[in-house]
Amino acid sequence: MVLILSENRDPCTIEILKWLDHFGTPWLRINEDDEVAFECLEYRDNQLIQLVVSVNGRLVDLVRIKAYWYRRGWLQDSQGQHGALSPDAKINRQLSAYLGEELDNVLLFIHRYLQTEKPHISSFLNAGNDKTYYLMAAIKAGLSVPDTLICNKKKRLAAFAQRTNGNRTITKSINELFSFSCYDKFYTAATYEVSREEIAACSDRFFPSLFQGYVEKYCELRVFYLLGELYAMAIFSQQNEQTRLDFRNYDHDHANRNVPFSLPEAVEQSIRDFMTSIRLNCGSLDFILTPDMRFVFLEVNPVGQFGMVSYPCNYQLERRVATALNDML
Repeated sequence: MVLILSENRDPCTIEILKWLDHFGTPWLRINEDDEVAFECLEYRDNQLIQLVVSVNGRLVDLVRIKAYWYRRGWLQDSQGQHGALSPDAKINRQLSAYLGEELDNVLLFIHRYLQTEKPHISSFLNAGNDKTYYLMAAIKAGLSVPDTLICNKKKRLAAFAQRTNGNRTITKSINELFSFSCYDKFYTAATYEVSREEIAACSDRFFPSLFQGYVEKYCELRVFYLLGELYAMAIFSQQNEQTRLDFRNYDHDHANRNVPFSLPEAVEQSIRDFMTSIRLNCGSLDFILTPDMRFVFLEVNPVGQFGMVSYPCNYQLERRVATALNDML
């Protein structure tokens, strides 16, 4: 059986489950809102013989799982919600915190067990978008990255901006892309160009923020990586004022042109070296291809969407993921 940890409305998961059904592959999907409860962990004769959880009332022995795909989401044990353990509020808070840590330790073991003992695609433990570390790892793997500064002082930012390409500086989130809805409107904080006037007007100290030198682009590239194989797509986002800095500033009325793209062998090898070094066997990578044909690495999302690459390029990535899981059984 294939175990899949995902989110309720993830479209990639739905399509891959259709392929698994087509192959006749048994699967179990756990979403973030399912009722999950730890039941039993037992070692006997120097072997782990049971690791049982309850999923919506169904007992599942994870030792019997043959393959694992971490798509998204998390394990949330429903037993973590309990009533008062003591009439004293202060004691109750400390006891509740202690029991929560006890349960978290078991859940962490489950993630480690699935990652280290089962054939798998992706991992909960490596799912964070660690941009600062990934930039360093990319350089070591032979990839080029933009000039980058994370700072909290205007003086440093101003000096950095003077050294960037044409005094052009962009800013984006250090971690995940930030988005939220409020008063029936949806907001996304993608890549934004910071003007010299804005730098001059900002306060002397501010919250630590990420800045990069502007990189001129011929196009953007989204590369899906799966178990050593690469599937690249060129995104001609620079031809639209709304998307020229970042294709994620989507213009749904005038969509970017997306086409399959063949990466040079040297770039492919650097990507493989990079993904191996950060212990990812699946992920979506973003690059800029400059007018002089340099490949500049921006970031990798370990759990990024890949339907946007699959359909325009006819790569059938959902079938490839399902096939890889089926072959692990």
